[in-house]
Amino acid sequence: MAQTNTVPTPVPPPPQQSAVGDAPTSPNLVNTPAEQQQQPPAPQEPEIPDPGPWEQLGREANEILFYQNGIAEGLRLSYNRSAGQNIQVGHKIVLGAPKESGYTFAPTYVGTHQNEGSPQGFPVVLGSVDTEGNMVSQIIHEPIKGLTTKFSGQTQAKDWMGAQVEMAYAGKGFTTGLTLANCNPVKRNGIVVANYLQKLGSYFSAGLEMVYQSADGHEQPSLSAAMRYRTDNDTFLAKICPSQQTANASYFHKMDAKTLFATDLTLNAGQQTAQASFGWQANYRSAIFKGLFNTNGVVAASLEQDIIPQMMGISYNASLDHHSGEAKFGLGFTINS
Repeated sequence: MAQTNTVPTPVPPPPQQSAVGDAPTSPNLVNTPAEQQQQPPAPQEPEIPDPGPWEQLGREANEILFYQNGIAEGLRLSYNRSAGQNIQVGHKIVLGAPKESGYTFAPTYVGTHQNEGSPQGFPVVLGSVDTEGNMVSQIIHEPIKGLTTKFSGQTQAKDWMGAQVEMAYAGKGFTTGLTLANCNPVKRNGIVVANYLQKLGSYFSAGLEMVYQSADGHEQPSLSAAMRYRTDNDTFLAKICPSQQTANASYFHKMDAKTLFATDLTLNAGQQTAQASFGWQANYRSAIFKGLFNTNGVVAASLEQDIIPQMMGISYNASLDHHSGEAKFGLGFTINS
């Protein structure tokens, strides 16, 4: 299933303080009665924002450790243009990739409904279809502030692959979500996912996720717990799933505006395996470089370069698995108009 990540509600920035040179001159208060002196307002406790959706826990580290989402192989040519005020169409040609070579047409529609305080328009309709008849579609809508609904469907040639329905609500200091994937009560098949994430003060968040899977009458429930500590420059995330005997921890650090680091550790007691990854990101004026390596012998790197800002760009990515000897390379060109 194609998945999209919901962008979390942005944290409002703190109020800016005026520069020293711009501060007004203080009046002479020597002979002014104390009750007439103007006192500064008492500081107020900042409003705690929602912690974001469960799927985006640890997104800061995941964006740097891009190899976990796969390497884009082959030659990719993408052309995106606006076909109206609310419609954008995309064309993509992939050559040399083992699994997705061919042409893909991807239109996008953005509606005019906007909730208070959000510039994003709804509903958002995404779709893509390739030359082999494979189609993926998704509808995202936010009927009221804080409530997001999604529907996703996928076909492969003439076969229906499945559907997924998601609902998420972001409240004051918490988020909760429910996902139903390929549910068929008659055949007793499907996946149900429910999660809840609570903000614990300004820096800590904690939550639980329940996953229930059923296939041909065989049921497999699992419960996961997560805790995150996040500041402006650091994010630490820990997850544990006792039923699957797995644990994961990741750490993200922002050294400065141009240099970012991330590490990740995954343990699987059932399979007696462990993997650690380390990655970094360097932001330049018109380019972004990412590099990583892990304990399985994989080294990967990617470079995104703007040729003409917001209009034309080029990307490179490559990986080498020293254990298996497998190497991958990808080159992409993107044009926006």
